[in-house]
Amino acid sequence: MREEFLIERKETDAYNYISGRVKVLETMLFTRETFEHFVTLSMEELRRELIDTSYKEFIKSNEFFDQAIFQRFYSDINDMEKYTSKGFINAFFKNKEIFLKIKKWVLSPNAIETTPLYIELRRFAEEGSGNFPIEFHEACMKMSLFQENPLKVAMALDIYRLKYLVNSAALVGSDLIRQYYSTYTESELQNIFYRLKGFMDSHLVKEKDLLEILSTVFEVLPSFEFSRKAMGMKNMEQFREFVLESGEMNDLVLRRRLIKILEKGKFINIGLEVIFVYLKRLEFEIEMLSMLISGKKMQMSQDEILERVSVSYA
Repeated sequence: MREEFLIERKETDAYNYISGRVKVLETMLFTRETFEHFVTLSMEELRRELIDTSYKEFIKSNEFFDQAIFQRFYSDINDMEKYTSKGFINAFFKNKEIFLKIKKWVLSPNAIETTPLYIELRRFAEEGSGNFPIEFHEACMKMSLFQENPLKVAMALDIYRLKYLVNSAALVGSDLIRQYYSTYTESELQNIFYRLKGFMDSHLVKEKDLLEILSTVFEVLPSFEFSRKAMGMKNMEQFREFVLESGEMNDLVLRRRLIKILEKGKFINIGLEVIFVYLKRLEFEIEMLSMLISGKKMQMSQDEILERVSVSYA
């Protein structure tokens, strides 16, 4: 496997230094009370307060501080890459970027790549020639079959990305990470089905398209409860009834479930899980900061903003 995608778990002792450092970084993450305070501030007051936090080096010289907060995340994942495998970081924190690249190649065949890694990755995705995770090639093949329908392409991307996450979590050998992505995938499947129903009701997806997408789900993710329950559906009415009974996965409920799993990391002092839990919590924090800032830009009320940002701290 190419180094960039090799998921390697080292001996626990190899994480001694970085685990100690991460435990210190965790103390700098914002609490619910901090976010409740941020909601009451003006944009300029928020910017000034963030300059006094671990975001300072990214915000101080950047007037677009709503974009600068993401630089903090990229900086931390690049730093953590020094202490774990590149494949671990690519799998769990850069996977969207990779699958969106594959989607771009499918929908824009004439697009040119200049980065050596992406040139080789594209060849693998299109031809299966190379040493990359097989899900990249499988996703490309399925998206190519669906090429005439961008909605089906997007659905195929989501489905194969979930397979990549689940398989990558299994390779890590961590119960916590495996449980995290099992829960995440089950919930995402429910949301995929709910979106499909919306497309169906808007006449953007025909019955033939629906059955092809469902077939892809059953083929790629057969062991998940939501897939098993949906197997055997043969028409749109059966699917509509199934989705209406199941409902949409509420973001608040999903986030609570994921945070509950991450909280188990409190009892792990050394190991790969320490890095994973910290980066996921940082990812949630930055998502919430972004929501908070965009809410202020849209002149939403404090109560409306607080309702949005409290999802990660429920």
